Amino acid sequence: MKKTLIKFSLYIGLIVGIHYFAAMQAEAYFDPFYLRFTTGQHTSMILGTSRAAQGILPEVLNQKLDDEYTETGNFSFTVANSPYGEIYLKAIQQKLDTSKQDKQNIFILSVDPWSIATRNNPTDNTALYRENNLFLDNMKTIGKVGKPNYEYLRKGYVESWGKILYRPITTKRRMRLHEDGWLEVNVPMSEAEVQRRTTNKINSYQGFLSDYSLSINRLAQLEQTILYLKKYGEVVLVRLPVCVEIAAIEGELMPDFDKKMCVLSQKYTLPYWSFMNKSSDYRYTDGNHLYKKSARKISAEIALMIRENRPATCGN
Repeated sequence: MKKTLIKFSLYIGLIVGIHYFAAMQAEAYFDPFYLRFTTGQHTSMILGTSRAAQGILPEVLNQKLDDEYTETGNFSFTVANSPYGEIYLKAIQQKLDTSKQDKQNIFILSVDPWSIATRNNPTDNTALYRENNLFLDNMKTIGKVGKPNYEYLRKGYVESWGKILYRPITTKRRMRLHEDGWLEVNVPMSEAEVQRRTTNKINSYQGFLSDYSLSINRLAQLEQTILYLKKYGEVVLVRLPVCVEIAAIEGELMPDFDKKMCVLSQKYTLPYWSFMNKSSDYRYTDGNHLYKKSARKISAEIALMIRENRPATCGN
């Protein structure tokens, strides 16, 4: 009996050890979200969906705004996981460090029609929201410092733990999550490859038109997010550019989106900056996400607009 218990204990110890070793190997290349749950809280934040996750660099903002503002982190995810709503706001509240006030805090909220829309939910029933029961809804250790964060690896990581230990080099090179939260995407940028991805993305978004509609509840939660963050610093609303075809689809989905954002801008005395009329100034990986060089460019432009306290683009 004693030998059996020893063997069982060794077996359990081996399993635990393997899982701990695997968890400690989780790093920048294995997953697009994990490091946002190991690097602690942020005093200033970039918020939104994958457009912001890939399109706004904390590194650039921190370089340009260092003497005036606290260090910024990117806490953006995807249109599935982080549309504006109660779940995202609760996660933001857990991630925000409200203790440091030595400099001004800045909160950049990336907005677009999809971020305040509901899918296959004509009654706008919050019980049917797409982010329900996903990892932001289920996690309790969002502001954790250090690795491993077992809660995310159990609730948020969808692949087998063996994939943490081994990923093909081509996969590893395609996506890198920086510790400041910026998701760097490296894909072939030949004209043919970009056009192929863009066509696929346009077709996808065209198909979304019949499924998505404005959510009054999400719009109200965006207001609640603004109100909460204004207690701790400056808030700006930014609409990142997309290709003209996707912009046209968004115009069909929500023709008065900019007007809605301008109403929030005036109501809460904060700027709303739309880059939609400058779409040709930037390159995209797929028509929907900014290529990393353009992301650096637009991040520098946003920093300059913050420093200069530029007025809203409403009516311009």
